Amino acid sequence: MACPYRRNDGALDGNLGEEAGMLYGEYLMLDKILGAQRLLSESDNAPVHDEHLFIITHQGIYWTVRFELCLVLEQQKR
Repeated sequence: MACPYRRNDGALDGNLGEEAGMLYGEYLMLDKILGAQRLLSESDNAPVHDEHLFIITHQGIYWTVRFELCLVLEQQKR
């Protein structure tokens, strides 16, 4: 899948690279995100099957709530 972050003239905005058709995983910087996961159950040699899903889900919820709160606060300043 190509990168959806393009201007009307077809150029990329931001620091996503200049190559055409950036891959979805590159756009999301999955290697960086997934590399930041630290499974505590693995370090205790007692892996929990869905710990990775738990971490990613809660990071997504945290990011979404934080993003929305920042928008509300910004609108209240106006």
